[in-house]
Amino acid sequence: MNTRIFLIGVLLVALASPGWSQAAAGEAERQTSADGTWINAKETNVAYAMASDEKPNAASPDTSSNGPNTECCEALSCCNMCPCVYGEIEGLFLRRCAGHPDRTLLIDANTRATLVSSSDFDFDFNPGVRALFGFRLWGCRSVEFGYFGLFDTHASIDFVPANRGVDVTLPGALGIASNVFHGDVRVHMEYLSRIQGAEVNFPCCCSSCCCSSGCSDCGPSCSAGCSDCGPATSIEWFAGFRYLSVREDLRISGVRTVNTLDETAFYDTNSRNDLFGAQLGARIRRCRGQFSWEATGKAGIFGNSVGQEQLFVDYPGFLLRPTTGANGGNVAFMGELNLTGIYQINKTWGLRLGYNLMLIEGLALAPDQTDFTFTSTSGTAINTRGGMFLHGINVGVEARW
Repeated sequence: MNTRIFLIGVLLVALASPGWSQAAAGEAERQTSADGTWINAKETNVAYAMASDEKPNAASPDTSSNGPNTECCEALSCCNMCPCVYGEIEGLFLRRCAGHPDRTLLIDANTRATLVSSSDFDFDFNPGVRALFGFRLWGCRSVEFGYFGLFDTHASIDFVPANRGVDVTLPGALGIASNVFHGDVRVHMEYLSRIQGAEVNFPCCCSSCCCSSGCSDCGPSCSAGCSDCGPATSIEWFAGFRYLSVREDLRISGVRTVNTLDETAFYDTNSRNDLFGAQLGARIRRCRGQFSWEATGKAGIFGNSVGQEQLFVDYPGFLLRPTTGANGGNVAFMGELNLTGIYQINKTWGLRLGYNLMLIEGLALAPDQTDFTFTSTSGTAINTRGGMFLHGINVGVEARW
C-alpha cells in the first residue's frame, strides 16, 4: 500500500508541475498539422463572422477581460477545449481491494492458526456512476459540480472445515463464550460497502490551438479561419470542496449441527465515515481532430466523522453482546487519478472510455471494528487506521458547448 501511495503521489506532482504543463502547451504551439479535420470551414467562418461582425479568417477574440466570457460561447474552438457549458455522465466498473490493515476473523482453536482474515475477501468489479456539470463564470473561470456513487460493493466467504479435527472458532474470549462457534461450525461471511460523494470545483482553463495559420494561446477558441484543426491542448487548475460517504457492513454467521438440530449465531459490525474537506487538482486535455485524451488528478486532506455499531446474537437467540458502538473523528486522505480517451461524434458530443485509480486512507472499516474480547467495555472502541484502493474503467458520454 505504501508503494501505491508513492506512485499516486508522483503522478499528482507531475500533473501539478508548472514546467510540465508549460511544456505540453509549448508543444501544442509548435505543431501545425492539417490532419484529422471534421469541422466544415465554411460553417466555422460564417458562425464567427455573425458573432464578431468581422470577416472570416479573423484572429481569435480576446478573452483576457474580466467581464463575462461571451466571446468563447460565440466562437468555440474546433475541439471545444475551454467550453462555456459542459457535462459528462459515465458508468463506472470499479474493483475494490480488501483493504488494510489485515484482521484475523477465524482461527483453529487447537493450533491458533489463522483460517480466515479480512484480506481473503475478493471483490468483483461493481457498477457505479459519475456525473459532472460545469459552466463558465467569466474569463477563464468556471464552476463545476460532480457526483460519484459506487453501490453495494460486495464480497463473501464460505468456510467449511476440511475435516472434523479442525476446531473452528473466533479469535479471543468471544469465541470461547459462544455456543455455536466451535468444532465443525460452518461459517458464512458477508462484507458490503457503499461509497457516495459530491464535489464542487472552480477550474481556470487555458488553451492553445494550432492550425495551418498558426497557434493562438490562452484563449477559448482557435482562429476562425482554421479549417484544418490541428493539435490543441487545454490545462485546468482547480480547487474545490468534496464530501464522501463510506458505509460498511460485515456479518459473520455460523451454523453448527448438534443431534440433527441446526444451531445458529451471527456477529454484526457496521461502520460509517463522513469525509469533508478541500481538494486541489489539475486536468490536461489534448485534442487532434476527432480524438482526444484527458488526464485528471485530484487530492485532498479531509476531516472524517466516524462511527461504528456491533452486536452478537448467539444460540438460542440471546444477545451475547448487546448493541454497542462508538463515535469519533480523525484526519483522512483521498487521491484520485483518471486517464480517458474521447472520440468526438460531432462538435458537441463525445464518447468517453478511461481508467481510474482511487486511494482513501484514514477510514473506519467494518472488519477493523470487530472486537473479540469479552468484557464490559468490549465493542466500545473505534479503529480509524483503515484504507482502501479502487481501480477500474469508466465509459460514458460528454457534451461541450
